[in-house]
Amino acid sequence: MEEALLSFRLADQAAPNHPPILNMLGKTHQRAGNSADARLAFTRAGTLGFAEAWRNLGRLEADHNDWDAALSAYERAVAIAPNDAVAVAELAHVLEQRHELARARTLAEVAIKLDFGNEVARLTLAQVLLREQDAAGARASLAPVLRSLNATNRALAHGLVGEAHDREGRYDEAFASFAEANQILLSKYAALKSAITSPFHPDTLQRLRRFVDTEDVGAWRQPGSQEQAAPVFLVGFPRSGTTLLDQVLSSHRGIVCLEETETFANGIADLLASDAALASWRDLSISEVQARRRLYFEAVTAALRAPIASRVFVDKLPLNLLFLPAIARIFPDARIIVALRDPRDVILSCYQQRFGLNASMVQLLDLESAARYYDLGMGLFERSRERLGLACHEIRYERLIVDLEGEARKLCAFLGLNFDAGMLDFAQTARRRHVNTPSVRQVVQPLYTRSIGRWRGYAGPLATILPTLAPWAERYGYDPA
Repeated sequence: MEEALLSFRLADQAAPNHPPILNMLGKTHQRAGNSADARLAFTRAGTLGFAEAWRNLGRLEADHNDWDAALSAYERAVAIAPNDAVAVAELAHVLEQRHELARARTLAEVAIKLDFGNEVARLTLAQVLLREQDAAGARASLAPVLRSLNATNRALAHGLVGEAHDREGRYDEAFASFAEANQILLSKYAALKSAITSPFHPDTLQRLRRFVDTEDVGAWRQPGSQEQAAPVFLVGFPRSGTTLLDQVLSSHRGIVCLEETETFANGIADLLASDAALASWRDLSISEVQARRRLYFEAVTAALRAPIASRVFVDKLPLNLLFLPAIARIFPDARIIVALRDPRDVILSCYQQRFGLNASMVQLLDLESAARYYDLGMGLFERSRERLGLACHEIRYERLIVDLEGEARKLCAFLGLNFDAGMLDFAQTARRRHVNTPSVRQVVQPLYTRSIGRWRGYAGPLATILPTLAPWAERYGYDPA
């Protein structure tokens, strides 16, 4: 990589302001992880009228979740090359993510006219049509993508076809499409099932559970009060309503939320790596705990791109649920907001989604492994809550959507804040923020109840895992039938 960078730098010196050279320099910087240098090179090439460089910059900004910058770059690319189907399709995709549906649909249709088989355009158009309640139109748009050689696009297409069938009440066909999508992804990412070094892997959770059962937490040495208030952790099994809660909390002027960034897990992974690492917790010095806190807040500040200041800071990562023992070790005074939902709806919804895949999300591609992961994760949560003395506040998805204000007021009381009426306008908050989860299209809608008890339409396919989930449904007070 260094040789390639040197070659393109020398070429740039020999032929200054040569757009293809600058574009290749940007791509090489990007591959090397030098995002700032890549951004500069792409911008220089784009300013000289090279549309591909603006397109590459758009992808770079999208990868960094800077969707305003991505939109600007793609618009520049399309202004220079309006017949570039790739740029037009990717611009349409960004617009759909930003909920600008009319423009997204128009541009997706333009891209398909320019290139009938453009898969990004077809997937984007299908998303727009589903949001416009045109399930049949979405399925028609996706037909060519179902034969794609790109496994990820093919899986996305099957998943969206499943969603279309679900909207039509054709649950058997919907489940078959979801199953096909998941099988494609499982074949591609099967190695993640064996990623035992990941803190999210089931082996780590089993090790943590044994540790929580036996550890003398009273022997842990803890620092006194800190200059920086402890974070609030918003946790829950995926698809339990954490994204909706994030938008509600983010609508409060005294709260700042960080969405789905592994700032905590990355900082404590070494403490989870083995039984010996767990045993070392009781020997952590006060200065070591303080150092880990500082590193955590440095990572948080970098991710937020702004100081926390006097606001209440909420770290929203659902599966920090699994790391409550480590939270108790590093931040014993942390407050925990726990999102709960009927476990059968949770697992069905997980199975229906296309997540970014890692050692945790790959567990959700198969119903049996998803149910086992839920059982393991929630068992660890409950045991941690029993033994670690954490300050937890439960909030049920089903209650939140029928009494938003009442639940928001309880949240504020837990956080020591006055109620802010802006919390009721969470959909506008979601439209202003980029929501980087599968719930991006749900949280900009008014609250709805159609997802409550949704599992009943899929009771047949779910039959094999209901015995695993039934005890949890009963524990949390859901109708067992």
